[in-house]
Amino acid sequence: MGGLSVHVANGFQYVVTFDGATRLGLLGTSAFVIKDSSGCLLSAQARQWDGVNDALVLEALALRDVLLECQRRNLHSVSVVGDAKIIIDKCCARDFHHSKVGILLKEICCLLDDLPDYSLRFIGRSNHREAHSVTRHALFMSPRMFKGFDFVSWL
Repeated sequence: MGGLSVHVANGFQYVVTFDGATRLGLLGTSAFVIKDSSGCLLSAQARQWDGVNDALVLEALALRDVLLECQRRNLHSVSVVGDAKIIIDKCCARDFHHSKVGILLKEICCLLDDLPDYSLRFIGRSNHREAHSVTRHALFMSPRMFKGFDFVSWL
């Protein structure tokens, strides 16, 4: 499966991508992929969210979850990329007001502030197919199948 081009790393030790998706207002998923700068896949994870069907919320949850995973793994020098332009623009501008995801945005910015070296930028979906594929795959999995599914091996 196609991955991120090496230029996305652009001097950073890790590249993380995130994505969110929804299906017929019943279920939402959020997912992320973490690679090192050489393109080696370190992690691919997804979450299913019953009753969450708002794409903006799901994208924000995915970004928050990947930043929490970076913190858990003690990763520094991280390039964070995704196709959630509204979320990325609001985080870069620190614009939390008048947004339905304002609380999540505040948490995301605090997590970003804890990273010693990071970049957060928008890229088109074609440049982060893996996170999108994980999100879409998780969206159509039964909860029983989803539990314990190994997305790293699947990719």
